[in-house]
Amino acid sequence: MIHELGHYLTARIFDVAITEFSIGMGPKIFSKVSPETGIRYSLRALPIGGFVNLVGEKEESDDERALPTKPIWQRIIIMSAGSVSNLLVGFILAFCMVLSAPALGGNTVAQFDENAASAECGLAENDRIVRVGKAATYTSDQVVYEIGRSG
Repeated sequence: MIHELGHYLTARIFDVAITEFSIGMGPKIFSKVSPETGIRYSLRALPIGGFVNLVGEKEESDDERALPTKPIWQRIIIMSAGSVSNLLVGFILAFCMVLSAPALGGNTVAQFDENAASAECGLAENDRIVRVGKAATYTSDQVVYEIGRSG
């Protein structure tokens, strides 16, 4: 939906005629035509993908608002807006996940579980694990990965 919404919004910004905006594929579950714009909004049975039908995208059209009548830079923006929307939403979600994480684990030993073998090997609380073998470590995930990888 986000991908198709990117195409839809940029097409509307550049005044490209749109015949249909659909979420999903396959048979229509629900469909309504906007009286103001004439755009058909559809929800389809298979919740995969979707599409935006732009006038002149796949067929010849005499409409002055058809996609081929727009300058090339506007067509490039409209066609790339879906992918850019995907990247933008992914970045925003990743950013929110990092901000909402209680803490990002570092490479400093905070404590040992009871009967931990690592304490017997010479590690102490507040030691920093800066390297496992030849690999530098900066986060707890890297420490765990490198220890697991090296056996």
